[in-house]
Amino acid sequence: MGNTLFDLSDRLVHRDDLFTTKIDDETVMLDEASGCYFGLNPVGTKIWELLEKPISLQDLLSQLTQCYTIGPEQCKQETGTFLNMLNAHHLLKVTRHAS
Repeated sequence: MGNTLFDLSDRLVHRDDLFTTKIDDETVMLDEASGCYFGLNPVGTKIWELLEKPISLQDLLSQLTQCYTIGPEQCKQETGTFLNMLNAHHLLKVTRHAS
């Protein structure tokens, strides 16, 4: 998967203890534990919404390629970059599936 830390079978879900608000089609979040604010553009907001319930990376990518005019490889790369950022800031929970 190139630049991502995840396997296609990994199940991902965002943390549910953040303060979030949606402004138009963007999301602003506060992680009270770290004191950090995050702003998500419309695509980041869509991904955040899809991560509300556990979803496999493969299903997440499939839904994104259906919603947006983007090829599978570009979607993997750009989504992987975004997920890595969420993970680096401890905003994501990952459940690994054994092979």
